[in-house]
Amino acid sequence: MKWITSTTIKQWADTRSAQGLLPELILRLIRATSTNTSNIRFPNGDAVHLTGWDGVVESADAIFNISP
Repeated sequence: MKWITSTTIKQWADTRSAQGLLPELILRLIRATSTNTSNIRFPNGDAVHLTGWDGVVESADAIFNISP
């Protein structure tokens, strides 16, 4: 088993693939922790270069508060 270190994560974060995969990871984490979302949108992949918010979640649950 290969251990993941902070250096490995830092190096991955600088890659193009990380830019597209991180929003997908966040989207999956939100879907896994909230069952009451009415609208959820986190552009990922090639869509990360679009203008606007990095992500939008509308939910009746108080999941968390993010400031831009």
